[in-house]
Order: sequence, then C-alpha cells, then structure tokens
Amino acid sequence: MNQGIITVLLVLVPSLIVFITALFVLKSMNERHLKEIRSLRDEDVRKNFLPLKIQAYERLALFLERIAPEQLLTKMSKENFENISTLHKYMLDVLRQEYEYNLSQQIYVSRKAWLSVVAAKEEMIQIINQAYNEAHDTYSEFAIKIFELYLQKDYPAIKKSLDLLRNELNREVYYIENE
Repeated sequence: MNQGIITVLLVLVPSLIVFITALFVLKSMNERHLKEIRSLRDEDVRKNFLPLKIQAYERLALFLERIAPEQLLTKMSKENFENISTLHKYMLDVLRQEYEYNLSQQIYVSRKAWLSVVAAKEEMIQIINQAYNEAHDTYSEFAIKIFELYLQKDYPAIKKSLDLLRNELNREVYYIENE
C-alpha cells in the first residue's frame, strides 16, 4: 500500500510542479499582454481623445469670454437697433446661439465644468433681463446697467466657470504628463 502511494506521489508531485509553473508563466504572459493593451489604449487616448478634450475646454472658454458683458456689448455696439427692446432680444438670441453651438462640448468636460458653463449662461441671461427691466430708453443706459449688475457679483459665474475650466484642464494635462 505504501508502495502504491509513493508511486502516485512520484507521478503527481512532478505533474503538480509542472502545472503550477505553467500557471505562473501563463499568468505572467497574460499580465504583460494586458499591460501592452493598456499602453496602446493610453497612447490612443493621448493621440486622439486628448486633443478633442483640450479643444472642448478652449471652445467653452471662448464661449464664456464671448458672453461676458464687455465682449457682448462691444459686439452689439456695431449693430444698429431701433430701440433697446430689439437690442435686448438680439443679445439673448446671440447668447443662446453661442450656447447651442457649443452644446456638444459637454461630452468632453466634467459634469461640474459643464454645469458651471450653464450657470454662467443663465446668470448672464438674468443680468440682461434685469438690466432691460431697469433701463429706460437708451443703449448707453442699458449697457451701463448690464455692467453695474455684473460688477455687483462678488465672483461672477463667468469667472468662476473660467477658473474651473482652467483648473480641470491643468489637472488633466498634469496627469497625462506624469503617467
């Protein structure tokens, strides 16, 4: 009986050693293969997705700059308007068109960043509407009122959103550079 167990052990032990060795070799090869795939994926992300992401941050920053009172009013001063009612409507239309043009950028930025852009747009619409309600008949009075209302904000949503976009993009680029 002991002879039978010893014979079985002499066959099983080397087989078990070969099996365990093969298992470790296969696991090592699999890990190396997965590492290679991740590396290729990361390279592909850097090469293809990152430029789109950076462009989205740039476009949203440009949108925020364009809806800031100084830019918006400068653009409006070049147009001829019959009255401030027409100007008011035109400003809101321009703001909404700029926003709609940049809607697709939300897929490339964080939810927090996108919501900050939306908040900036909404704050600017609110300022324009309030200025329209408080201004009387002249373009200059309307423009001054927009600036007054904007400057009353301690930290306007446009500046807050620009800071957030800048910080997120810097973190993203820093992360990629240090991988």
